[in-house]
Amino acid sequence: MNADRPIADVLLRPVDPSALREIKTLLEHADLPVDDLESDDVTLLAATVGGQFVGAIGLETYGTTALLRSLVIRPDQQKAGLGGQLVEQLESRAQAAGATDMFLLTETATGFFCRLGYALIDRGHVPEVIRSTRQFSSLCPDSADVLHKALLAGR
Repeated sequence: MNADRPIADVLLRPVDPSALREIKTLLEHADLPVDDLESDDVTLLAATVGGQFVGAIGLETYGTTALLRSLVIRPDQQKAGLGGQLVEQLESRAQAAGATDMFLLTETATGFFCRLGYALIDRGHVPEVIRSTRQFSSLCPDSADVLHKALLAGR
């Protein structure tokens, strides 16, 4: 996608089993964990623009706390603002589910998420419900940055 073109609307939908393999492959190529994507705790969403698959993003919600998971955009669709749209839509879904705080772990995208309003935090400030997830406790290395964003009520 050409970055000079206007950004089209991204549609997020639950991943059907036939698309899971393609999403896992895309995540693996981006060095993102896939071991627990089929867990009941993870809601994985496929992103499409004009019916074309462009990426995926995942969410885990635990009451008022949420964990952003597995943001990935197809390489030929990157640098067009799609990632920001996926995050915004995911935040809205998390808020609709009652979340007021979003957390995430990343080794490579700290700057991207900081531009979207996330802030680096110390691992010790992460709520226990997030620390006990597989993402936090075993899938991501201890060297991964932890970021947080307060989700605005009524957004």
